[in-house]
Amino acid sequence: MSDTTTEVREEAAPLVVDLAPINTRIDQLEARMSHREPPPTRRLGVLEAFGEQLRDAVQHRQIRALADVLSSGNAGLLPPSWSSEVVGFIDSTRYLFPRTGTVSFPSTGYSITFPKITQNTLVAARGTEKTDIPSRALTTASTPYTAVWYAGGDDIALELIEQSSPSVIAVVVENLFQQYAQVTDKAFTLASETAATPVGAVLDFTSYKTFASQILVTSEAIRAATGAPGDRLSLTPASWGKLVTLVDADGRRILSSSNSSNSDGSVNLVTPQVDVGGISAFLNVNAVEDMQYNEKSLRKAEKPPLQVQSTNVTKMGQDVGILGAIITLPIYPGGIRVYSLTTAEDQSARAKK
Repeated sequence: MSDTTTEVREEAAPLVVDLAPINTRIDQLEARMSHREPPPTRRLGVLEAFGEQLRDAVQHRQIRALADVLSSGNAGLLPPSWSSEVVGFIDSTRYLFPRTGTVSFPSTGYSITFPKITQNTLVAARGTEKTDIPSRALTTASTPYTAVWYAGGDDIALELIEQSSPSVIAVVVENLFQQYAQVTDKAFTLASETAATPVGAVLDFTSYKTFASQILVTSEAIRAATGAPGDRLSLTPASWGKLVTLVDADGRRILSSSNSSNSDGSVNLVTPQVDVGGISAFLNVNAVEDMQYNEKSLRKAEKPPLQVQSTNVTKMGQDVGILGAIITLPIYPGGIRVYSLTTAEDQSARAKK
């Protein structure tokens, strides 16, 4: 008996696929495709935003009060700008000093002594033969002229020195020298006028003729006393103004700087010196009296001011000072004449004070 194999084929089960997830995903994609994101909001710039606010304020009359930004509250934004020029004036012009004779300052000691003849010898007619000739002893005396010292100084804080601009030391030193020049010229002028011989009359500016005649007579008196004419004329501000504005019969300035070919001199209104027929007339703001002289009669000696400086450790300062001296030398008092009503006796008494 043979085995018969009977193949029994089972029918395959039907395939079942779950499409739900796919459908959901498709739905989501469709939803995204139909929905658009809103555009991003544009940000306004500063000027654009300010313009929008300004338009809104004008259209709706919404004027808002703004805070004031003033220089008074913003010193930190306004740094100072410094100039190298220091404002301030001191008249340090030496009016009389450079217009007189000069003698060297003594290398030692404080004074200069000039021998002065008090009695001259005698020369006269011979007389008869074998008689004594004229004779007179020469006598002399000594006239000392003493120095007057001038000084000044300051103690400057080191903190200020370190931080100052312009340099405070330079400003202080310059100021000290200016003060020295001013005070010494004033003192020299006063001492010279005091030692002078009074003319016995004020300078006459009635006309150019009266003025010229007077200074000519005085010049000859100075020549007689010293051997040289009085070719220097120191004038007070008032007298200087009278001289410069002298006019002729037609009202034209005699010393005009134009059309002055026939005058004794010419000067403009701001020049402080004029040559009047050989006599140098100049403005001296320190003068109390008009004074005529020559450089032989009136001289001076000076020890120029020196600057001294040292550090003051205790006070943390810098001591700065100057020291100088002048000697007034009225060698020939008869060659120095002041136009004053003061008598010679009064002048002598004033000089002794």
